[in-house]
Amino acid sequence: MVRSVEALVDEVCPPEIAALGVAAGIAAGVGRVLDAAAPATRLALRAGIAARAAGVPLPAALAGAVRDLILTVAYEQPEAHAALGYDPARWVARTSALRAERWGAEIRSSAAELLRPDPLVTGTTPRRHPGRFVSAAALDAELIACDAVVVGSGAGGSAVAAELAEAGWDVVVLEE
Repeated sequence: MVRSVEALVDEVCPPEIAALGVAAGIAAGVGRVLDAAAPATRLALRAGIAARAAGVPLPAALAGAVRDLILTVAYEQPEAHAALGYDPARWVARTSALRAERWGAEIRSSAAELLRPDPLVTGTTPRRHPGRFVSAAALDAELIACDAVVVGSGAGGSAVAAELAEAGWDVVVLEE
C-alpha cells in the first residue's frame, strides 16, 4: 500500500506540496490513519487507494475519500507546514498566553471551586456570563447588529465563535 499512496501523491497533491519530497511520510501517515480506522473503513480505503493507483475508476464518494485522506495527511507534514508558513506551536503558545492573561484569575478561581469538598452545594448561585439565548420568534431582524454570524454551534462553530468573541468581536451563533 505504501507504493500505491506514494504513486498518488503527485496526482492528488498540489505541485508545491508534491515537490517537497514527502511522499514516504504521507504514505506512513496514511498507514497510521488506516490502522486506527474502523475495519470496514480501513478495507474500503485500502481498496480505493490500490484501485486508484492502478488506474481503476472509483465511485465518486470513494475517490473523494481517498483524495481527502491523502491531502489531509500531506498538509500535516512538517515540510508542508514550513512551506505554508504555518507554525501551530507558535499559535498555540501565543493563544495560550493571551487566554492565561485574560482568563487566568477566573480559571484559577474555578479550579479552586472544583477542588472544594462539596462543589455542588445547594443554594449557591452560579456566576452570570455574558450572552443569552433568544428564540427566533423573539428576534427583531432589523435590530440585530454583529461583527460575525456563525452558523451551527457544533465543535467547529462553537470554537470559532469563542475565538472571535475572545478577540472582541460581537458574535451571533445560529442553530436550529
